[in-house]
Amino acid sequence: MESLKAEYEEQSVGSGSYRSVLLGQIIIISLCVLVLIIFLSTFRKDIYADNQKLLFILFAIVLEALMVRISVNSLAFNIYLLPFCILPIIVRSFYDTRIALFVHLITILIISFMVPNPFEFIFIQVLGGIVTIFSIVNMHKRSQIFATASFIFLIYSIAFISFNIIQEGGIDSISGLDFAWFAISAALTLCSYPLMFIFEKIFGFISDVSILE
Repeated sequence: MESLKAEYEEQSVGSGSYRSVLLGQIIIISLCVLVLIIFLSTFRKDIYADNQKLLFILFAIVLEALMVRISVNSLAFNIYLLPFCILPIIVRSFYDTRIALFVHLITILIISFMVPNPFEFIFIQVLGGIVTIFSIVNMHKRSQIFATASFIFLIYSIAFISFNIIQEGGIDSISGLDFAWFAISAALTLCSYPLMFIFEKIFGFISDVSILE
């Protein structure tokens, strides 16, 4: 099955050369980053003018993309194991809801070029990110992250079941392992708490939760 998957992905690249495909990916990723920069320069000039704040956002995007690249190259676990919703939580803890949502959308678009089922991945992760941001829109305590993790698992599961019903005509192809990946991903979202502290120390930021505490 893994050999068939590798052959299918190789054929799906088309007749273009590796350099041409790489060039196309670079152009699309650059376009996504450009859109993010234009958004910040238009609506959040304070972030755009601050190199440290801008570096933090770009660093978070690159870190998540690198995490996905390592995961895709490994056959040990599923892509849905990764805690993608950590990014909107971290960004929301330092900036507003609009910035968190936009950064999450741009990141998911960039990452979608590296995953096997881009449309399903984008749909599930966008829904998960939106629910995550809604659940922490008024984040007064770090304990709210536990409730957020539960919401993430719920929306992942519902979206995944819906996709299988559409594609397979039923839920016979769904296994308990699929939900295990979602549960682990939601649990790993709790790591956003120590990551907040780390980013506060590295970049000299103060999160909303730290101010309230």
